[in-house]
Amino acid sequence: MDSAGASGKITCHTQQKEALQDADFVVVAFQIGGYEPCTVTDFEVCKRHGLEQTIADT
Repeated sequence: MDSAGASGKITCHTQQKEALQDADFVVVAFQIGGYEPCTVTDFEVCKRHGLEQTIADT
């Protein structure tokens, strides 16, 4: 947020009620399987076939 000149607070919660209290916006993000098996595989398969993979919902 600093590099964009934005202000705000980033927090993590396990309880929905606590997470939504006083919130103007809520962003939910998760990655199944973790970085090593998923993201690395996504990049390696594309690289093997001469493609450049960026982070995206594909």
